[in-house]
Amino acid sequence: GKEEGVPSVYIHHISNHHYIIIMEALEAAVLSRKGGGDEDKTRKLWREPLKQIADLENREKRDALATSLVPLAKFFFSLSEENNATTTATTTTTTAAATTTIQTTTTFDEPPKANEYDFVTRDVSLSTPRGKFDVYKMRNSSSILLYSCNPKKKESLLLRKENMATFAVLPTEDSNGTQYLVVSLKEEVTLPSVKNGIKAIVWQSRAQLSAAEKKLKVTVGEGGEGAMSEKEVKDAFTVGEHDLSEEDTLKNSVGLMRCYVKSCGVKEYTKGFVKVKCVLKFNDGYLFLLRKRLIFLERPAIVTLVEDLDELRIMRAEAGGSSNFDLACKLDGVEYEFLNISKEYLLPVREWLSMVCEEAPAEGDDGDDEEDGGMKKRSSKKEDTTQDILQDVNSDSDDDD
Repeated sequence: GKEEGVPSVYIHHISNHHYIIIMEALEAAVLSRKGGGDEDKTRKLWREPLKQIADLENREKRDALATSLVPLAKFFFSLSEENNATTTATTTTTTAAATTTIQTTTTFDEPPKANEYDFVTRDVSLSTPRGKFDVYKMRNSSSILLYSCNPKKKESLLLRKENMATFAVLPTEDSNGTQYLVVSLKEEVTLPSVKNGIKAIVWQSRAQLSAAEKKLKVTVGEGGEGAMSEKEVKDAFTVGEHDLSEEDTLKNSVGLMRCYVKSCGVKEYTKGFVKVKCVLKFNDGYLFLLRKRLIFLERPAIVTLVEDLDELRIMRAEAGGSSNFDLACKLDGVEYEFLNISKEYLLPVREWLSMVCEEAPAEGDDGDDEEDGGMKKRSSKKEDTTQDILQDVNSDSDDDD
């Protein structure tokens, strides 16, 4: 049944293609409290048991323990009118599948105080969700808060480690030196001003830094019990030769935000990928084919697990007189066609398809391997290049991406 007023950020979602996500039942209540020293003690008290529950592999045991914490959260951490954060919770139970679903949105009506975050960078431009946000690394938690710079919206989005599956820096190698930072989410999140659910957070930078990027800096929080030490903060912002102090900035917003996400303990995708330029719905963009994900940037941004696709196929591969082919996929019943991909990348895309699918379907494929065989014979150099691109992608790893 529905538990009214449960201050929970516990989301449990089960489907054939989605990873089971459990976000700690008490953490939202702890983060939303304003109580000085008692707040820090409460965080420390619950942090380890919550982590142990979230890490349990036994689904039934994890269900039972996490669900049992909801009444405790309600009893100990009921939200008052003075609290800065507002929380909405919905609880659904189906006894047949022994499934519990609790969905919660945590927002901040006012920016966090200096004793509530480890560091912050203000006026950071995001591609998804689009707009400028102040980005906070929250204290005593592996979470990032995006707080809208638009005073009319007063929107915020709390990104927790448990819902950040992986992140990747994806360079396009175009003439502008464009690169993206993509944080893939296990479960979509919402903002009032965004019509559809958000499945990934995306930042973009170019080689020629914008005026806003040149002004980016990191401001450290107030410190005190539970805060990161000066060394920990400095270590969090070390990227190659770039060492960030309070007065310095990293190379660009992608490099800077990478440090924020990494400081939460989110795993970085560093394996190979296939990158092709294409057109989607009359918009030019780049399609990135990762080990388990398909990503199109930038409009409309598509970030999905390959296993969530209903269909995936190559089209126009055999069309004579054309130097391009298309890749089509169906996601949640909607078909997307990535058009005008140069046939220079046909072999890498086929190799990627054969890796992620039991069978790599192609339009007009009647079992005749003549064209494929001929292409491989004629393109030994391309085949070697393909293997170089995909050697990391094919490698066995404990990486759950």
